[in-house]
Amino acid sequence: MTKPHKYFLLLLLGLLLAAGSLISCENELDPIDRDTGIYGIYGALNLDDELNYIRVKDLKAEFTQAATDTIDATVTLENLESGAVQTLGSETLKWEDIYLHNFIVNGPIAPDTRYRVTATSLDGAEVAIETMTPTMPAPHILPINDDCYTPITITFDPSNGGTIVLRLGIQISFLFWRTEQVLQADPNTPEKITYTFTPREELRFIPGGFGDTRCYELRDDTFYIAYTHYGPGFYEKIENDPFDILASTDRLGALYQDTLTFPIDTSRVCPQDCQPDE
Repeated sequence: MTKPHKYFLLLLLGLLLAAGSLISCENELDPIDRDTGIYGIYGALNLDDELNYIRVKDLKAEFTQAATDTIDATVTLENLESGAVQTLGSETLKWEDIYLHNFIVNGPIAPDTRYRVTATSLDGAEVAIETMTPTMPAPHILPINDDCYTPITITFDPSNGGTIVLRLGIQISFLFWRTEQVLQADPNTPEKITYTFTPREELRFIPGGFGDTRCYELRDDTFYIAYTHYGPGFYEKIENDPFDILASTDRLGALYQDTLTFPIDTSRVCPQDCQPDE
């Protein structure tokens, strides 16, 4: 497998780092009362990164520089499978007229693992939130190197209830990508996500007026798959409820990205390639 495609890096960096903030995931606790002064926790754990950032906000603090200059929280990340607990160091960022406090997760994030983030005040009040990371299964692609009219199935197994956002790309004059596909497990096979497509049909969806292009006209015989795998509930939350830097609801999630390639047989196929498309 190769490095993640730029499209997904831009998508995720736009979500994770816009205005110096992190995206996050589904709240698994009750909403927090701002008057209690307990914390809001926001974070996205990227399994590809050795450094991740979790934002913690005092919900009682006014939106001023003086009120947000410091935060008294001690923040920990616990791996609920192994029991390992990491106390997180922090850094302060200035955003417009307030300060933001990012707590740094240093080290790898394990796939298919539940994590808990806990923020504790000096007087012992605390709030915690949990998330499940996505699995990292090796995708299976069958058949390989068959002709352009043979259906191909990509399988991610196991998937643990996560969501995969996938794009297919091909080389024509240069690399083109079609519209993203949002994939989830079938209720009858909840641990497995599959996507079946026919290469010739995919060419019809490539932007730029290439609908009549045949596989034998491609620059090479390689198909590209760039995808992002989100932990359970993560994609749905950020898709329907975008991150708000001033919100008070806790959110935490996890994801990773990858790109892979596989060959197809681009030889002319007749009668399909010997007659015009209908």
